[in-house]
Order: sequence, then C-alpha cells, then structure tokens
Amino acid sequence: IYEPMEQALKIYEQSGNLQQAAAVHYQLALTNSKLWTCQRDETKTRQKLSAAFSHYNMAFTYYSSSLQGNEPTFVLLCIDLASLYSSVSAEEDCVTKALGCCLESNLAFAPNVVNGFQTRLSSAQFSDWGRKMNTLATSVEELVLKLVRSLAKLDQTKYKDLYRSALTAKMKPEVDDQNESTVLLSKVHHVLSVIRTKFQPLRHGDTDNS
Repeated sequence: IYEPMEQALKIYEQSGNLQQAAAVHYQLALTNSKLWTCQRDETKTRQKLSAAFSHYNMAFTYYSSSLQGNEPTFVLLCIDLASLYSSVSAEEDCVTKALGCCLESNLAFAPNVVNGFQTRLSSAQFSDWGRKMNTLATSVEELVLKLVRSLAKLDQTKYKDLYRSALTAKMKPEVDDQNESTVLLSKVHHVLSVIRTKFQPLRHGDTDNS
C-alpha cells in the first residue's frame, strides 16, 4: 500500500496536480502515524515518525493556503497532526505543538469563510457543509480545551490565565450570529480566537510544525 501511494505522489507532483499531491501526502502521513509505534527497531521508529511529520507538513502547507472548498479536510488534518504530537509525548513541548495545530483550524471557522460558502452554495449544499463543519467544530473545541487543561496541570503558574480565558470564552461566547446553522461555528471561532491570542505569547516563538 505504501509504494503505490509514493508512485501516485510522484506522478501528481510531476504533473503539477497539487491538490491530489496534498491528498496523498495526507494519506502517507496517516499511514506513517499508524506504523511508527509498530516498529521494533528504534531507527525505523524514528524514520516513520519523521516521515509522518514531513507528509503532514506538506499537506498542511497546501490546505492552509488553498482553504476554499477544503475546509473539512483542513480541520481534520489539524486534528490528526495534533493527535500525533499528543501520542509522541505528554510533555509540555508536544502538548503546546498539538494545541498550536488545533488553533490553526480556526481559519476554517472564520465568518468570511462561512459567509462565503453561504453565498456560493445552494441551501441544501450549505446545510450539508454546515453539518460537517459543526461536527468538526465540536471535536476541535473539545480537543483544544483538553490540551489547555493538560498545560494547566503541567504548569499552573504559566497557563492558569490561559485556562481561565478558555473556560470563560466557552461559557460566555461573545457572538452576534443568530443563524441556527452557523451559530456553533461562530462560537467555536470565538473560543479558538481567544485562546490563540492568549497562547501565542507563551509559545516562545515556536511556530514549527515538525
């Protein structure tokens, strides 16, 4: 299964089909994410883990810059990459990187993105897109709050304000959206935005996803 995907990736890259290449990078990242824990040899373990991060980064680069129409995939990718960091270690470095990945998904919940879809799609299409995004928004919010809580347990002094802000944003979301199909997206966007603003100064300039 691995070799055919690598061959397909080579063909897509040579033909300039960046979207299909990104999709294959994503699949290779998922495959390596499953394989790295199954290796008996430490060297192979590191190779699989490194390959997973490398393919995730390639996919992330494409989807983050080509968000329109790829919002659900981008959010899933952010969740999967965050989960990989969490599986590597429960130490602060990996938890902060996992949280950073989740917060990147906020791009997909921005009001201009949601409004753009509502304008371009039919009512039925937008309803289907909204259901998918609402499910993903709930998953992202739950994971983000879990990671923030983990950081607060690791270093209460450093992250207590972040945790308090996260809880306040969750309990008292400041949104004007009254549309039943998009209000959840607005609330999650608000929560992630608040957390991201508080979190950025605590990252020590760490912007690397690898």
